[in-house]
Amino acid sequence: MSDKRKRQLMENLDRCYKVVQQKRTGISANDVAVEIKKHRTTVHGYLNTLELMKKVYSEHGLWYPKTSLNKEKTKEDSENFKFYVEHGLITKKEIDTYSAAKTLLEILPKDSQQYLITKLLIIHFNQKIESLKKIKETLE
Repeated sequence: MSDKRKRQLMENLDRCYKVVQQKRTGISANDVAVEIKKHRTTVHGYLNTLELMKKVYSEHGLWYPKTSLNKEKTKEDSENFKFYVEHGLITKKEIDTYSAAKTLLEILPKDSQQYLITKLLIIHFNQKIESLKKIKETLE
């Protein structure tokens, strides 16, 4: 496959994924096809590829975006965040800012300055969380 075709495929996958992300309550493949102006069988191929990439999943004929964290990880993070706040290691505002930044990262154009700033914020927060995990281990 040529570089041009690869780029077109990635752009189409990205367009398809963005449509699914906008419809968090689920969207049919036919509706995605209408949105991105592609044939429905082509869109099914895109959605299946996105599913293999673990970006979307299908349930009862509707497609949904996958969240970046699974439920177990979210529960563990929630418990850790509660511990950090209770012990004054982090503020609730920092956690809210981090959550907002993760959501923003999904919708900002990757070539924008805001995307890069948001990405840096998340990297910084993740480094802080790793340090806090070590502190928590010593306190327990």
